[in-house]
Amino acid sequence: MPYLTGKRSGNPHETLFWRQGGRAGLCHGDLKLVRMGGRKDVGNAKWELYDLSKDISEETNLAKANPERLAELVAIWEKMNGEMREPMF
Repeated sequence: MPYLTGKRSGNPHETLFWRQGGRAGLCHGDLKLVRMGGRKDVGNAKWELYDLSKDISEETNLAKANPERLAELVAIWEKMNGEMREPMF
């Protein structure tokens, strides 16, 4: 709440995680990791990597150019995902 009222500034979280069906994502600092597969192609969907500080419209996928950074963020996503329960609906 302090971020909404203006009592605190900055980012309230360093890392944001999400998943929905075959789609998944993670924002960690200025980097965004995203996978846009459907439920049937989760294993085939490729991760994409974007630097939101330089590319807010996500036009340049940095995954191939930065495989180490991609692997680091995928590891963070997998750790967080491992702590989550499967949706009950």
